[in-house]
Amino acid sequence: MSKNRGHVRTALGFALVLAVGIAGCSSPSPFSRPTSVPALSGLMDQTPAATRTAIRGARDKKLAVVFSKTTGYSREFNDLMRRQYSAWVVQFSLPHLAADVDAVLSDERLTSALFGPLRSSFREVQLVRDIPEGFESGADYVGILDLDLNMDIESSFPSQRIKHIAKVSLLFIDPELGAGPLVSSSQEHLQETFAKGADGNIRDTLYAVKTARTKMLSDFEADFSQKVSR
Repeated sequence: MSKNRGHVRTALGFALVLAVGIAGCSSPSPFSRPTSVPALSGLMDQTPAATRTAIRGARDKKLAVVFSKTTGYSREFNDLMRRQYSAWVVQFSLPHLAADVDAVLSDERLTSALFGPLRSSFREVQLVRDIPEGFESGADYVGILDLDLNMDIESSFPSQRIKHIAKVSLLFIDPELGAGPLVSSSQEHLQETFAKGADGNIRDTLYAVKTARTKMLSDFEADFSQKVSR
């Protein structure tokens, strides 16, 4: 399955088919997510010239944050995963995994973690719809947040090889439309899942998703601390 077409299969997919004893049926319908687009798509006509590699004195500055199109795609994809996995937890009578599903696939927790370094460094941080709105609100910088969450199944039988993708970048833009710095983190975690039944397969997948995203957040915070200071 080509990730260039933007299609992804759930990490549970074929393994759950085996778990319920209907392996002779066709594979489950894939989750679908639009293909990732450049972070500035729909926000700016061209990439602004880089004018700085760091920001100092952030505690006196106001930051407005804009979500890229891919961020929207990723949040919708994550919500679809959360709802589907929650449904499987009910379907296969696994209430002990409900809290793990909510924790690992929580949009609120992920967004809060991404905004944590920003809020601890800048005087004020707010979310806006586009770049003009950010500067009209009095922001010193507008940050374009580009979050790319996806998964790509490389094989499905007799074991699944699933690449979990977790990438994020934050490009700062000033009122003169100069750009920089660019804070980023890109992680890919390969999961190999054998048929263990619903409980084991859900645990494997949640662990893999958590591993990729935790590393993404950790590296994002580390890069941010190198390029932005109070």
